[in-house]
Amino acid sequence: MAESEYSDIIKRLGSKTVVPQPISFGDLAMHDPEHESIKETSIEGSTATVSTENIDIHGYVQKYEYRVVLESNEWRIASLQYIDDEGSYECL
Repeated sequence: MAESEYSDIIKRLGSKTVVPQPISFGDLAMHDPEHESIKETSIEGSTATVSTENIDIHGYVQKYEYRVVLESNEWRIASLQYIDDEGSYECL
């Protein structure tokens, strides 16, 4: 069921170029509109970068960078990077 729902999300929100990563999940949501906030946005032509922070219920700060592209007059997610002190990692 999780794989099917993930596939549906990618089809609905992802760009044509997205290569989905294997699914993984735990007991805490990594993206929660109640806890994830936009920190910076940069738009250049038909591409944009949106930097966010998610603070989980334990106070742990997770940083992400969404790369979105304009396709058929819709902004679509092309990449989602998890950012930490050692680098960035694709997690979409």
